[in-house]
Amino acid sequence: MEFIVPENMSGEINTIVQQLKVMTHAEIKLKVIRTLEMDVRFTANKGYSSSSAMYEASKRILDAAGDGRDIHIIYLGDHDPSGIDMTRDIRERFELFTRDSDGLQVHRLALNYDQVEQWNPPENPAKESDSRYQSYRQKFGESSWELDAVEPATLADLVRNQIQELIDEELWDQIEFKEDAYRQELNKLASNY
Repeated sequence: MEFIVPENMSGEINTIVQQLKVMTHAEIKLKVIRTLEMDVRFTANKGYSSSSAMYEASKRILDAAGDGRDIHIIYLGDHDPSGIDMTRDIRERFELFTRDSDGLQVHRLALNYDQVEQWNPPENPAKESDSRYQSYRQKFGESSWELDAVEPATLADLVRNQIQELIDEELWDQIEFKEDAYRQELNKLASNY
């Protein structure tokens, strides 16, 4: 399921920041979307995405980034054996389906261990039945943490800050200037109607 955030900057943010997609592992993303005012494609995943869903997402990204722009995927997921591994999975499958890893960057914004230490979300036992459990336990111990436990405004700030780091400020200003001119022209037309 995909949602597009209400447009801002005439839907030009994908032009400004190359090609951008935000993926999360939890439904919390619905709350995050409502706090952002940027035109960025969001996808919520429950567990690992199917190959067909990843293929379709890759096709959309390639179509949008067909002019050689870099591709940035922002990922937010649980800090558990599978949630950590999904970052790798997303990167590898996008590389496979796009056949290009040079311009592809996956940014795991949350939930990272330093954030767990800083925010102290409630812990859960990591699932011992997960095939990645032993490796996870060696690195992080027997506890895991859910993205849903993090305040949505905090996640929105993380996403917004990452997007802003990727924005070409000069191009942003040019588009904002054009929008203001269009807005003034529309107001003038409306007032004369």
